[in-house]
Amino acid sequence: MQQTFDPTQHPHQRFNPLTHEWVICSSHRNNQPWQGQIKTNEVSELLPCDPKCFLCPNNTRAGGQVTNYYALAYFFENDFAAVNDLEVPQESESDLLRPALHQTEPACGKCFVICYNPRHDLTMAELSPDQISPIINAWIELYTTIKRKHPNVSDERIFKNKGTMLGCSNPHPHEQVWALSYILSLAIPTTVLESQENFANS
Repeated sequence: MQQTFDPTQHPHQRFNPLTHEWVICSSHRNNQPWQGQIKTNEVSELLPCDPKCFLCPNNTRAGGQVTNYYALAYFFENDFAAVNDLEVPQESESDLLRPALHQTEPACGKCFVICYNPRHDLTMAELSPDQISPIINAWIELYTTIKRKHPNVSDERIFKNKGTMLGCSNPHPHEQVWALSYILSLAIPTTVLESQENFANS
């Protein structure tokens, strides 16, 4: 049975009438567990392996899944993804009657986490070329397999946040991959896309 779209529970886009761009809203991530961290100026030394880290091998993550043992790069589907379910929930009648100033659309896709290395204390800059190659291979594998399995994906991007102040909830060196059913207009302005299309059609 297909779900009814609920903007308080489902990822969606909201239209910004001033810029004529769509902005992603991941309201369901309010349910993501917060461990009560408070930012301090102290720089703590990281352990090679942290038994409390969700991303270290063989540890249990916040959602209850176990991170498999891995020797090099490792990726898995994000337990608390910004978007999910490539099947878009149907909009309810009340959604369709909303005023034009508050436009929403369901946003869907797949989100993945790539752990660089089992070592909790090594950034990519501290890895050897042989340890970095599997990370690049993970990028290639995700880029090629996601589009093949999910042809409605329009935008795939790799990005990294570093530090709790920027929203990185885990110090274990990792990054994210988002595969979206639409193109992020804030990352690629609508005018750029229109210019590319006009050039291709000229």
